[in-house]
Amino acid sequence: MFQMIFPKKSSPLKCIYCAVMASIFAMVLTSCTANMERVGSFVGGGQPTAQATPAVSVTGDPNTFASAGSTGGSGTTAGSTAGGSTGGSTAGSTSGTTAGATGGTTGAPAPAPVGTAISTAAELASMSLSGTYYLLNDIDLAGVSIALGSFSGTLDGRGFSIKNFTQTNQCTNKSTGLFAELAGGTIKNLKMDNCNITSNCQHIGCLVGNAVSGSITHSSVQNGLVTCTGDVNGNTAWACGGLIGGLSAATTVEFDWADITVNGGQTYATGGLVGGEPSGSGGIAFSISNSFALGNVTGQWLVGGLTGGLGGGGSTVTLTNCFAAGQVQIGGNWGTFGGGGLIGHASTCTANNAYYNSDLNSQSACGQGLSVSQFTGSSSFVGWDPAVWDFSGAMPTLQ
Repeated sequence: MFQMIFPKKSSPLKCIYCAVMASIFAMVLTSCTANMERVGSFVGGGQPTAQATPAVSVTGDPNTFASAGSTGGSGTTAGSTAGGSTGGSTAGSTSGTTAGATGGTTGAPAPAPVGTAISTAAELASMSLSGTYYLLNDIDLAGVSIALGSFSGTLDGRGFSIKNFTQTNQCTNKSTGLFAELAGGTIKNLKMDNCNITSNCQHIGCLVGNAVSGSITHSSVQNGLVTCTGDVNGNTAWACGGLIGGLSAATTVEFDWADITVNGGQTYATGGLVGGEPSGSGGIAFSISNSFALGNVTGQWLVGGLTGGLGGGGSTVTLTNCFAAGQVQIGGNWGTFGGGGLIGHASTCTANNAYYNSDLNSQSACGQGLSVSQFTGSSSFVGWDPAVWDFSGAMPTLQ
């Protein structure tokens, strides 16, 4: 082969061949050398020259891809769509918005409501007084006449409101309210907004006229007016309250509040949240805890910002972590004897961290007076649970 490329005899052609072949050999040698260097680079542990990677458009922050898949949540943490099982490289191909919506750890689902749903005024009016119910939404009672009797079932408001409840002289068992009586029933998580009652019944309250037994918790009333027109001297008016009229020992009242004006007139016991003892029940005891009232209260006999109280011999009231901030005005047969910023009267009254507005009221059967400025913040409310109370506003509120 060598002879074919290089002729034996010297000639001009041989010189041309030599020049051409030398050029070819130089080109081949250069290419081989380059390839050998590249191979040696891989064998020796070096990295090839990085190639440009096309940019990926994402909504989330590309700097967070390394931690992708660790948690779910907002779209700003791109890659959370991986939900923990796929790494950041996979997550990086998905926008942060999608990732936040579909991935990550999810909380336990809310428990399903128990009982029969109520979504209209008609359904509320026709409910069985011994059944189990829950509200599906707010219910407006404007223009609707409704008077429910003695309730022994369960009603879970689920944070929804009964709005524009109006009632005039509609008594059941001498009591009136959304429910005339509570007899072993449970009412919870129910709000009332704009309640207006004018009545001469013995026991009057926006939610319950007379709470004989059961529990009323996490419930409230705001806006409106309760006016009790009966006369205790004729045994036609006994307990008038913003949320509850009469209250017996067998009823639990806690985590409740009222911001409504109450005018008790000649009613025996009048209070911003609870009126007081039911008719003919002297010598009883009741307690209220983690509750408050903000409205003004007026009356002629036992009148208190939170509760009018109890007048019977041996009666006992215990108030724990409660306050009343409204003004109490009293006049009539007992003068100032039965009036107080927190409670009007009780034979025995125990106040555990319970307070009234001393800027508006000079006395109370029990409890400690605070100025309006002292109601702001948590420093005055030693022992109150911050998981129950919110101290961020001008007055404490329930969480």
